[in-house]
Amino acid sequence: MVLFDNGIKKFIPASASPAHLRLILHELANVVPDQRTDVGTIFHDLAERIKRKGLIVIISDLFDDPEKLLFGLQHFRHKRHEVIVFQILDDFEMRFPFDSMTLFEGYEGWQELLCDPRALRKGYMEEYEQFTEKMKRGCRNNKIDFVPINTKNPLDVVLSAYLATRLNSKFK
Repeated sequence: MVLFDNGIKKFIPASASPAHLRLILHELANVVPDQRTDVGTIFHDLAERIKRKGLIVIISDLFDDPEKLLFGLQHFRHKRHEVIVFQILDDFEMRFPFDSMTLFEGYEGWQELLCDPRALRKGYMEEYEQFTEKMKRGCRNNKIDFVPINTKNPLDVVLSAYLATRLNSKFK
């Protein structure tokens, strides 16, 4: 497991012991967002650090430059890793349903923004759809599973559906 922002904060190598799972859960429960992330650059660093071929599971909102993200993901594939990307977003990030003056909180160092979201909706949705399509296409071209996850959906249902689809595709 790797926790990072603009640099790697915690790197916990793979292990099969029960204590290892407790360590990972402890770290996840205590992580505090701090800096802006630089996901693409981190992927290159990790691709070089992880020596044994394996399964790389990315769980992220993927808020970064899509070209940098895809270039970093390609590095994992170049190192012969199998890669699954779970893009986790809130329903409001995916649909942008706001219709009255709204204060948007900045994240990762961005400032707050008070605005009429109706003026932003079309542009936001176009950017969101272009980004998502670019990530889907880039992942597909690199034989990487790309799984968008809406946080309003129960995680067990989403993962079960993904695993069933993955299992069916392996036997075709």
